[in-house]
Amino acid sequence: MSVPFTFTHRARANLLPLSRERQNLAAACAEWAYTGGTRDVSALPQPCAVCTRDGRHVLYELANQGTGATLWVGRECVVRFRCGGAAALTTRDRARGDGRAARDRGRMDRVRATLRAIRAVEPTFNAASMIAAVERLGRFTPSQLDLAARFLVRHGIAWEPADFRVSIRRDEHRRQLLDLPAWRYERIRRALSPEQQQSYERGQLPRPVPPPPAAPTGLPSPP
Repeated sequence: MSVPFTFTHRARANLLPLSRERQNLAAACAEWAYTGGTRDVSALPQPCAVCTRDGRHVLYELANQGTGATLWVGRECVVRFRCGGAAALTTRDRARGDGRAARDRGRMDRVRATLRAIRAVEPTFNAASMIAAVERLGRFTPSQLDLAARFLVRHGIAWEPADFRVSIRRDEHRRQLLDLPAWRYERIRRALSPEQQQSYERGQLPRPVPPPPAAPTGLPSPP
């Protein structure tokens, strides 16, 4: 009967050779600490260096101060290196926050690269101004994304709609969205959240047609 290749098996194979302790896994784990370093690898998800679980979108850096070795691992393995009590909760919460920050940095890096790609083929497009505006707000306004999408489509530039988040919290931004004709809305629809799409669809519904006026009393109704 084969023995399942568990986390313990993988950790022993990948972690013990880089630790001072080469036999006891728990003792070896105690040598490692989360440094706070993160990498956004959403564009090409990678495996965890300890458990080898694939498809990690964010990697976290563990370091062994005794050997100087480092490993890039998934968030689940970060937590495993702080077992029990407040330490585990602190590490988990810190890793979660660091992971969000890494994903946001990676998203903005991709947005900047895409806007600069537009500028390379569209001299009238002010990429620097739009990048600065998006960095201030943290998101695109509907008008900004409508403009960027026009050039993306015109020049066939690949882009990831999920990176181009849109804000409609302000009334003026919501009006920008609702004022888009359907064909321009369709260009940016995939960048909108389900709630934002519903907001547009509700705002664009035709007004109900009022019923015809009632016939005057004493006169026959029209056939």
